[in-house]
Amino acid sequence: FILFFMVNPLLSMPMDWDLFSLPTLILLTFLMTLVKQIEHLEIKNILHKTSLALALLVIPMFWVNANKKAISYRLESVNIHVFKTYYQHSSYNILNALSILNKDMETYKKRKEAILKELEPYAIKGKDDKYANLLMDQAYIYMNQGNYQEARRLALQGYDYYPNLDKNTQLIVQAGFQLQYYEEMYQFAKGLMHRAYPDDVLSRKVAIQAALYAERYHDALIICESFLEKYPYDDFVRTIKKRLINKDKLGEIVYLFYE
Repeated sequence: FILFFMVNPLLSMPMDWDLFSLPTLILLTFLMTLVKQIEHLEIKNILHKTSLALALLVIPMFWVNANKKAISYRLESVNIHVFKTYYQHSSYNILNALSILNKDMETYKKRKEAILKELEPYAIKGKDDKYANLLMDQAYIYMNQGNYQEARRLALQGYDYYPNLDKNTQLIVQAGFQLQYYEEMYQFAKGLMHRAYPDDVLSRKVAIQAALYAERYHDALIICESFLEKYPYDDFVRTIKKRLINKDKLGEIVYLFYE
């Protein structure tokens, strides 16, 4: 049963190594008891030699764990397998594996691209948060490097695989702002507002700002009114509402966010 539990990827929980270390205590106790009961020296010598031979099998484990490159690629391969089978925790651990050697960002990106390509046939659009998380991480790298088009492409792809990954949606909003895709920016900002991400106040204000950039002044006014019903003492939003009602230099209202 234990062997089946370990070799079947759907049952073995491949990343839960600590789970499989538990039987070791029982096995060691049994082995110590057995050795103490052995009286013949010849058998003891055989056991000693066998134990030495088995101990040599441990050397690769120590070498892998002591070598950053080896452990990075080992964790990557294990968690690619985990993604294809057990699935849980896979994207998080793949990113951990890559981060061990993250000083070379170009290598990091190339490894991630290869992983995304390999895992794409196994990803499920609409409900695959693990694959969306890998795409989002790649998008953030391009965003930080100033490649907003590629960041937007990857983030939108991530949205297709899991639309409820709010941090990824926030990245689409940020990329839309940088690229002046204001209508797209507003639509996604409005979605974040409905989900109150990252919090209710900030998400509403970002939606107001996006609506102003998209020149959706009526929508901006509606959001302001809804905001003030819940937070009536916010002077900043009250000022925006007043200027929208009076149609006071509508195109310049958005600059209040930078004062």
